[in-house]
Amino acid sequence: MDERHDSQRILRFSNNLDSLTETMASTKKQTVIRYENTLASLQEKFAEMENTRRSGTIEEQLRAITATFSETKLENETSVAMFTQTTRQLDSRLRQTLNSMGKERDEGRCRMEKALDGRIGLVEDTRRKFSPAQSFTNKTLLTDLDRLAKECEALVSGGRRADHAFEETIARDITELRAGMKRSLAVAQRRRNEMRSKFEAVVAGLDEAMAREASDRRESEHTLCGLVESACYRVSRAKALEEVIQRHLLADVERKSRSTMNTLVYDVDEANPRVRNQTMPHDRVHTVEDLVPWWISTGDDDDTLLFESRFESGNLGQAFRVADNEYNLYLHADTNTKGHTQWYYFSVKNTKRDATVKFNIVNLAKPDSLYNYGMRPLVLSKQQMDGANIGWRRACRNVCYFANGVRRRGSSSYYTLTFTYDFKSDGDTVYFAHCYPYTRTDLTYYLDRLELNPRIRQHIRRRALCRTISGDVCETVTISSFTNDPDALRKRRGLVISARVHPGETQSSWMMKGVLDYLTADTPDARLLRDNFVFKIIPMMNPDGVVLGNYRCNLAGNDLNRQWMRPDERLHPTVFNLKAAIERFTEARDVILFCDLHGHSRKKNIFMYGCNNSGNPDLRLKERIFPKLLNANAPSFSFEDCSFKVQKSKDSTARVVVWRALRVMNSFTMEASFCGPSYGRDDGFHFCQRTFEEMGSVLCESILDYCDPDTTRVDAIHQELSLQYPVEPDDVMMEDSEDSDDGDAKEGKKKKEKVGKKGKSKKGKKKRKIARTFSDMGADDTKEAVEVRPRSLSAATTRERPSRLKTGPRKGKKRG
Repeated sequence: MDERHDSQRILRFSNNLDSLTETMASTKKQTVIRYENTLASLQEKFAEMENTRRSGTIEEQLRAITATFSETKLENETSVAMFTQTTRQLDSRLRQTLNSMGKERDEGRCRMEKALDGRIGLVEDTRRKFSPAQSFTNKTLLTDLDRLAKECEALVSGGRRADHAFEETIARDITELRAGMKRSLAVAQRRRNEMRSKFEAVVAGLDEAMAREASDRRESEHTLCGLVESACYRVSRAKALEEVIQRHLLADVERKSRSTMNTLVYDVDEANPRVRNQTMPHDRVHTVEDLVPWWISTGDDDDTLLFESRFESGNLGQAFRVADNEYNLYLHADTNTKGHTQWYYFSVKNTKRDATVKFNIVNLAKPDSLYNYGMRPLVLSKQQMDGANIGWRRACRNVCYFANGVRRRGSSSYYTLTFTYDFKSDGDTVYFAHCYPYTRTDLTYYLDRLELNPRIRQHIRRRALCRTISGDVCETVTISSFTNDPDALRKRRGLVISARVHPGETQSSWMMKGVLDYLTADTPDARLLRDNFVFKIIPMMNPDGVVLGNYRCNLAGNDLNRQWMRPDERLHPTVFNLKAAIERFTEARDVILFCDLHGHSRKKNIFMYGCNNSGNPDLRLKERIFPKLLNANAPSFSFEDCSFKVQKSKDSTARVVVWRALRVMNSFTMEASFCGPSYGRDDGFHFCQRTFEEMGSVLCESILDYCDPDTTRVDAIHQELSLQYPVEPDDVMMEDSEDSDDGDAKEGKKKKEKVGKKGKSKKGKKKRKIARTFSDMGADDTKEAVEVRPRSLSAATTRERPSRLKTGPRKGKKRG
């Protein structure tokens, strides 16, 4: 009987090996062809750039600018020659005028001298006619002589006056001629300076063009080198991945201990038939230590790891021991679904010091993962936590994510995440997780601690939004400076922030913790926000999914972020009641922002998805102002990764429904990567809990900047966006890469599209307009800003929360 089972097991293994070999060969062939084509295209681009450079684009521009300079120089020389000729003509005319005026003055002087000589001669003749002896009794004669003498004197003085007036006229004409020459000289000098400025501008333009061309050439060469290096890196990575797959196959073939091959060592849904009175998943436990291990050790020599996931937010379906130090793990699908296997959180016991164990999670669904771009699993050692206060850290090695050749029913293959871990001590309990866990119990403890603080208690109102399908409570927290004046509260504007609609995206809970820490702090900025706004906080939208360890869905197996258009009160109670609460909130006050916090598994950085207001000219680009403020305030935020299109497939998401139906202009989804940033000094590092909490704090700081009565900064950002996007941005009509489109959904969609394309002609296809207008919304962002006091630059500080071991599942929570 055992021999027959062994032969069947060997036959199945051989078939799987053949399938994996075929998959590997096909993948290798496709990868080599794809990257050969990429290298060929890059070489063609490089040759084209070399031909362009050798064709003499710079030389042509240089010749054109040289010709322009020659023409400018010739024009300048012509202007100088004309000025010299004009100066000579003026000089000649001045000399001619002076000569003619001198001749006229000499002729007048001669005439005057002749007249004087005639009169003087007449007087002398008259005097000679009378001798001294004669009597001067003739008075008439004496009178004539006196009159004649006076006339002579008058004639002399008149000549002097005429000479003086002539000299003044000559001096005035000379002065006017000199002024005219100076003006002409100034005009010529100005023209010369203009010509010199034009020449210098031409030379500067030539230098700038040459520098720009050189810079473009260097940048193109750098970009081309980067593309070549990237292609080479991808080729080498593909080869390395092929080697990893081959190594895994060889390791499977060369396993010596057949007694441990494919031994089931853990099953969360079934009891071990060899163990009596075993704890089942639905049984209530207080701590992980209270659980009876699924695998019972056969003796001291049994080094089988004891797996466990029957605690809050835990997810591990089965574990098989396939070699002495290697285990194949199968994740549990989301409740009432057949997919969404991404979130894992489990523990192992019975560890041995210096033992290196390999873990293979073999039923992942997404075709790509950040694990191939530097991301590593999280590890927490209970002994290190208790002894040295060392919490979650990235300590796994040999991390790889690849298609494993196992086909899903009616779909593509599954994917494997493989990694190794070196255990540091004997008898330790070690936890492994996809991201920093944040359970329902963690949230309860945190909110209880806020309520127990007398200072914080007066600023918060903790209420139940509704009951979930399992009977748990979905809580809301209202934060403001509450007064006895209802009118004052009614005048305050509102903001809505929600988190954890997807249970596996624990980053959102850590960002929400940063928001709550900031708003409840005793700082000037926090008081300013509480005095002028009312915050509606929903810290955990899907508590059922969080308790059960789901990745995306609630207890009914529905993605709650796809139910906002028509939520069902029984199947989606949290979405149904929150939508109604936001509608009442918007009727009571002006809601300026809605933000839904998420995590992203395929992109790095922290970024936002918004809703484009292209249909309303008054609101154009204003939805991008708040993300721009975040980009300026937070080093981890990337505006370049933001998208503001409204895709048809996202019509039922929270941000689109709140924007379109509830008319909140600033409606966003904030996505935080599971991995880390792709730029700056932190490139190559992971995000940690403090990073997410600081992002929540910066979100609140940016709200203050956005609502500041001094709109200088906001106006400057809007002007910058207008210059950056003079026409409608290209991303309005593009598809976004929101993480809500998980691998299972995408593959199902592709399959439907492939089937639907049969029998359809291209002419019968209709283009679907994706961009949504905002013209009929009636949104008004011209309301006056809240009058607030000038705030200080201090910000609320956040402390890193110590990790705690999780307790067992809550009563009544069953995995479907």
